[in-house]
Amino acid sequence: MLFDFDIVQVATNGFSYSNKLRQCGFGAVYKGNLPNGQMIAVKRLSRDSGQGALEFKNESFRIEI
Repeated sequence: MLFDFDIVQVATNGFSYSNKLRQCGFGAVYKGNLPNGQMIAVKRLSRDSGQGALEFKNESFRIEI
């Protein structure tokens, strides 16, 4: 599922360290809350990861919050 970057940035409190769940090969995973109260996990691709869209999509559907 994809969201607008501005919405994700607000939901994760600007990708704050306190919302960081883990660091993975592609980048970091953050927890967040959407305006409707739904909790989400957000993958943020690192520019240095060397991975593409397919690897990014396949990496952190089993993250537990």
